Amino acid sequence: MSGTGTISTVIPAPSAPLVDEQRNITVPWRAYFLVMQRRSGGTAGVSTSDNAQALLLERTARINADQALQAAIDAADAAWQAAVDAEEAARIAGDQLLNTLLAGTTNQLQAEIIRATQAEALLVPLDDLCWLWSQCDFSFLPTTDPGSGRAWNDAGHLAIGSGTTLVDLGLEDASGTWLLEDASGSWQFG
Repeated sequence: MSGTGTISTVIPAPSAPLVDEQRNITVPWRAYFLVMQRRSGGTAGVSTSDNAQALLLERTARINADQALQAAIDAADAAWQAAVDAEEAARIAGDQLLNTLLAGTTNQLQAEIIRATQAEALLVPLDDLCWLWSQCDFSFLPTTDPGSGRAWNDAGHLAIGSGTTLVDLGLEDASGTWLLEDASGSWQFG
């Protein structure tokens, strides 16, 4: 070796004999062979074509592994995207269903408001109802109880039935009650 710490490119062969009296390799030649071994890349038996074949096999294995990994990544991405698309479709369908139900409920509510408003328009206020009743001519009604819950004219009072009732029936506006007119069990307004 040179004094700079690098390996010298010139390796002089030793001048000592190659083997000693016992036919063993001498120390200078052993050191020379060790230096040659280090410089030539290692022990005997390793060939450049074997190394090239091993590198080719390693390259092929890495390419196959990279392709398998990419296929797995692509499959995972596709599954994730399919799940996202399915969730999006489910949410859109749910929103559309809610909108349809809300529109249906709104339509039903509007229809009920219109129906109730129209029905209330047909109602007659109580004062008007009393006046209308007072204008009615009930002389066509029978003067005795015809039975079966039909109305009859009991001496100028509208009566239904002739049995005895144990309770009074109140008017909706709390202005009075339907009372028994007399012992006959007929009802009178008052």
